Amino acid sequence: MKHHESRYLGFQFRGSGVRYCVDVTRLFRVEQRAPIYILPWSRREILGLCRLQSWWIPVLDLRMFIPDEAGAVGRAVMIAQGEEDFVGFAVDRFIDTFTKRAIRSVQRQDHPYLPFRFRVGKTEYALVDMNAIVKEALKRLWNFVDDGIK
Repeated sequence: MKHHESRYLGFQFRGSGVRYCVDVTRLFRVEQRAPIYILPWSRREILGLCRLQSWWIPVLDLRMFIPDEAGAVGRAVMIAQGEEDFVGFAVDRFIDTFTKRAIRSVQRQDHPYLPFRFRVGKTEYALVDMNAIVKEALKRLWNFVDDGIK
């Protein structure tokens, strides 16, 4: 495998048959069993906070952006970085990783955050556009903060 070859991380929500993947270069860190500290006064979109060294990272429900009502989140967290801020997204579990060469077919989808569907062997994955989701998530977080200050 060449160093510059794209790698994807597969993940799933509990109780859902849909598998998703994300380009690992879009992630800052992956925590398999991150302690999420609940904020009882926060909006339902904010699941809580996760500690990353000396930083507190807001953890959002990734299902806000992708249509997976059947699935539930667990304690696995993907931490992504925007231009200046970090944000975490809770999922249930990480499945596996694969390279771009393992992709057998690609199908375009009409969804702003799930632009493609990949087939890897007999398994299908919906590609999650983390750049678009991180931008929108940080925008929503700052709107939550602005609403709370007013």
